Amino acid sequence: MFIDYLWLFAVAAGPLILGIALGFALARRRYLSPGEQAMRDRATRELYEEKR
Repeated sequence: MFIDYLWLFAVAAGPLILGIALGFALARRRYLSPGEQAMRDRATRELYEEKR
């Protein structure tokens, strides 16, 4: 009988907890400032120029 409730928890609450964790991670995501974006783009261009 207890094993049935354990499976119910795993099947119902598992995806719910995973969804909450995913939502939390997306909400806490930090976007780059314009200065950071420019530094990233400059570094990327330099890497591509080195390959040529």
